Amino acid sequence: MNVILSLVIAQGVIFALVAIPLVGVWAAHLQWLFGIVIPYLAVIIFFAGVIYRVMQWAKSPVPFRIPSTCAQQKSLPWIKYGYAEKLDNPVSTPWVVGRMILEIFCFRSLFRNTRMEYGTGESITYKPAIQAGQVAVAGIHGVSLLLPRYHTSAPQVFYRAHALFCSDH
Repeated sequence: MNVILSLVIAQGVIFALVAIPLVGVWAAHLQWLFGIVIPYLAVIIFFAGVIYRVMQWAKSPVPFRIPSTCAQQKSLPWIKYGYAEKLDNPVSTPWVVGRMILEIFCFRSLFRNTRMEYGTGESITYKPAIQAGQVAVAGIHGVSLLLPRYHTSAPQVFYRAHALFCSDH
């Protein structure tokens, strides 16, 4: 398929996706369907899909172990194995869940990036290598965690939906 045909098909699909709600709202008077039911249904399906994918990922077998953690594995009783090591290299399900929660909500691996630099003489120093793009992505995802709280206040949602879709002006 050539580029022009691809663009024409994409334009047609976009036009149809815009025209369906417009016709549904103006001609069929289905404001409640397109303004309330479909957006909430989309959010519910999205979060159900994310939860399903995370559960499938958590259940998948690991064919071989890749040591990708930076903490000491639990081994001998006299070797310190504190809370940080339990989160970095978990040995039980609760610690795995804790590590997953911290990774999902706090982006732990994003801030563990380091850059090696040569100091004076033969010394090597390690410095954080966080780039502006990484901070921006973490900020955007952090703000997205606040959006459900803003949008789920029941009286506000009903008032906004009623004002947007049921007004007579």
